[in-house]
Amino acid sequence: MGLPISFPYLSIFALALSPAIITSSSLPSQLPTPVDLNWQVSLNFPVEGVGQPEGGSAGGGVRGVRPSCVKGEIPLRALTPRSSSVEKTHSANPSFFVYVPQTQAKSGEFVVYDDFGNQVYLATVELNDTPGVVKLQLPETISLEVGKDYRWQFRLSCNLQSQIPNHLVGGVIQRTLLSSDLKQKLEKVEFHKQVELDGLNLTPEYLALLKQAEIYAEAKMWNETITILAQLRSSHPKAWEQMLKSFGLETIAQEPFVECCTKEN
Repeated sequence: MGLPISFPYLSIFALALSPAIITSSSLPSQLPTPVDLNWQVSLNFPVEGVGQPEGGSAGGGVRGVRPSCVKGEIPLRALTPRSSSVEKTHSANPSFFVYVPQTQAKSGEFVVYDDFGNQVYLATVELNDTPGVVKLQLPETISLEVGKDYRWQFRLSCNLQSQIPNHLVGGVIQRTLLSSDLKQKLEKVEFHKQVELDGLNLTPEYLALLKQAEIYAEAKMWNETITILAQLRSSHPKAWEQMLKSFGLETIAQEPFVECCTKEN
């Protein structure tokens, strides 16, 4: 159960390039809108409070006395910052992220329901007993309808024959159309030169994606924000780590991504 936050904004990540490390040759002749002159990219995800969705990041258990399938101190966690609010996405086939601890379970289940409780998608996720972050992806054959709420879950069972999971995390997501203003902001993102920061050469493509993540965060579109930062993590993990730490997930901020095999049921 998450604790309420008294302030309205949580700072996920801030990237500011000092003038001392930027030479004149590093900058384009005209900075593209909406980048500031100090090359600051700040991700602020406005939320009313940091909580957990159903069985979310605060333990991942289910009601009733059920034996545990997981080992270690870190429980099964959904990588989402909110509980009561509905996550927003503009993707018809969004991605979801879950931290799966070391577990005796050989597989998990990824399931999506519509707002009437009808099962929209069900897949088995094979596990290899390696703890880490697992990406759950809706296939192109499944398209979320605009304006409708969908409940997603990832669950583990010690006994594959049992109908009741031992561990469960999830949330609610709604597909929404991009506003014309948001589209314009995303289309204007453009960088022409790479920039060096902390010994890393940040490419124009990386900077553009990071700026898009900021724009999505400002629009409260968590799904797009985390998906972009997951894409950038392998080359530049700092943004990913700072984002998770900002939402109280510092214990898994440096946990690796785990490749898994999904089989549709």
